[in-house]
Amino acid sequence: MANILIVDDYFSIGLLYREVLQDEGHKVLVAKSGKTAYLLAQCERIDIAVVDDALLDYRAEELFGKLKKCQPNIRGILIISSTFGPEGNTLLWDEVVYKSGNYRILQEKVKRVSQDCEPEIPSPQKEVQDAFKTASTIQVG
Repeated sequence: MANILIVDDYFSIGLLYREVLQDEGHKVLVAKSGKTAYLLAQCERIDIAVVDDALLDYRAEELFGKLKKCQPNIRGILIISSTFGPEGNTLLWDEVVYKSGNYRILQEKVKRVSQDCEPEIPSPQKEVQDAFKTASTIQVG
């Protein structure tokens, strides 16, 4: 399952999203600001960022760009609050969802995006795999 970061300045909405996604087995962190989200991304592995498009401290695209620099493999889902559509470039995002009380749509989008996420390999196992790759490329003789 995926490590998900929900970013919404309405913290109660973030908590609702967390509950829905945790029920599906995901590890979910909630941040009520872009600044907090960026700090979390510096110390936690995040597979998917679910970002509200109406944050008070960051434009969604700006925040996702910073998260991508911190974690290049991160995937993104934009939550659109406005009935007029997104204000920025939706091409940056893997999926786009309109904010509503229908959480099933968010669940489906997260499921689709999480299928493309690389599974985390624990450090000792990754070191052994890296050593094996290196050893297998060495030519003898």
